[in-house]
Amino acid sequence: MKAVKLPDGRTLFDDTIVVYGSNLRQGHSLDNSPTLLAGGGGAIRHSGHLVLPQKNTPLANLWLTLLHTVGVEADSFADSTGDVPQILPG
Repeated sequence: MKAVKLPDGRTLFDDTIVVYGSNLRQGHSLDNSPTLLAGGGGAIRHSGHLVLPQKNTPLANLWLTLLHTVGVEADSFADSTGDVPQILPG
């Protein structure tokens, strides 16, 4: 993906967000789920290993934040409680 050049000079990787995780859980909620986030799409901020300080942060907060970084105006997504500020563009 880094080898594919776009007309503006950026790479395909620069415009891609890859999310990999697991749906392993107890009960019906997806809280405290390990998730890998890669790519440069939405100008997301990468800071290495990130552990969210709030216990039981819904995974839907990640999805809501990613929607916001690519320009989708949404008030909520599923059971989200807000954005994940640690990955918002600086």
